[in-house]
Amino acid sequence: MTESLYFNEKMYVIGIVTILIISFFRPIVSKNKLEIFSPIVFIGLIYLIYTVIGPLIFINIDMKVFPREFIRQFYEPAWKGSFLSIVSVYLGYSFILKKKRESKPYINKYNKIFIIALTINLLGILMYAIANPSRFISQMNPFNASHFAESGEFGGFLNYLNMGINFLIVGNSMMLLSMKRLNILSPKFWTFLIFLVLSLSIYSSLGFRYRILLLFSTLMISYFLSIKKRPPLILIAVILPVFIMSMGVIGIIRNHNKGLNLSKLDNKSDANYLLAGFRETNIFPISGVVIKAVPEKVDFVKNDILINTIMLPIPRKFFPDKNTDQYIRDPIKVYPELERIEAHKWAAMLYFSEWYIAYGWYGLMGISFLLGFIYRRIWEWTKLNINNRFAVVVYAVSLSFLYFFITRGYLPGALTIFVFTVLPANIGRFFGRLTLKNKISASEEYE
Repeated sequence: MTESLYFNEKMYVIGIVTILIISFFRPIVSKNKLEIFSPIVFIGLIYLIYTVIGPLIFINIDMKVFPREFIRQFYEPAWKGSFLSIVSVYLGYSFILKKKRESKPYINKYNKIFIIALTINLLGILMYAIANPSRFISQMNPFNASHFAESGEFGGFLNYLNMGINFLIVGNSMMLLSMKRLNILSPKFWTFLIFLVLSLSIYSSLGFRYRILLLFSTLMISYFLSIKKRPPLILIAVILPVFIMSMGVIGIIRNHNKGLNLSKLDNKSDANYLLAGFRETNIFPISGVVIKAVPEKVDFVKNDILINTIMLPIPRKFFPDKNTDQYIRDPIKVYPELERIEAHKWAAMLYFSEWYIAYGWYGLMGISFLLGFIYRRIWEWTKLNINNRFAVVVYAVSLSFLYFFITRGYLPGALTIFVFTVLPANIGRFFGRLTLKNKISASEEYE
């Protein structure tokens, strides 16, 4: 039976859907087919899944994540926050821009792109492997991975080495674009394929699905932008549900840092894997929880969000009392029903909720406006450099990073992911600097 929404909830949902339709319309009908890859479309898809489709599924189907009757009261504040947020994003994205400029000429040196991509991949693997060589070897087969104790040899810097595995998101994407055209007989193609399989094995073994999503979205966006074509709608219609279903299956069989356990599927013979993929949207009601809790039960944390972000890079070895995520846990712990299931230890929230518990509605709308404003500028810069494959990867991974930023609501963690995922693309672009056509021979375009 479908549960009806309250009047205010309906108004917020209608408002969100209206803004999303407006956001999607222009890129879809634009003569520039690449506008389908604009940030407003990607942001809109995340909002559609996490603030409309997912919550409606949770309301009508017991996903057995939270006490169902208890959690229902938090949907309205979550929808209110989502509506104010998406409106602010759209306003920031639509903020007046300077006059458009022509694309900058660029000649790609494909061998150079490949060398830089290979270097990024090898550096990431080296960092991850030396942190724990036995674990690295075991995780080459995600179905046979075992849990290995963390090495104390590197002290507080161990996590930095572990995060090196994120380099492969950028390295693989650059390696894909180092090929002028896909050719299964090319050594580059097989090198790319080996690194891709290795990446998927390790990412699956670790059990954190965001890496898989970032990898595939960066690869897809990079590829279609580089060939200046939009993917066929039928391809998207097939890939999206299959990918959501795959995320649902991985969510069932994963063991964090212990690989994949297929035997878990034996107890899920009647499971709907597509619906299981939407369990991730449990961050929506938690967003409502913290919005309702502050300042009713917990005070605004104000500048703690910035202080903890600054403190995060300091290894705990040198700062044992560091507790950078306490400020987002306290608003969840005040409800006994959530504390009993230890939701404060694992539940995430949408990004705007974190800024709400810091600075209230002004913080929520301010960060959302800034998000739209910044990513519109990034997109305009990308269109100017669309012929530069390094710039294309920078944009693709920056756009994919939005998924983590929006759905994890933890600025210190987002900064870490940015440094180990987006920053390598910018460093690669630095070493593959722009070269104007009038300064080099056109023959250098070819391998």
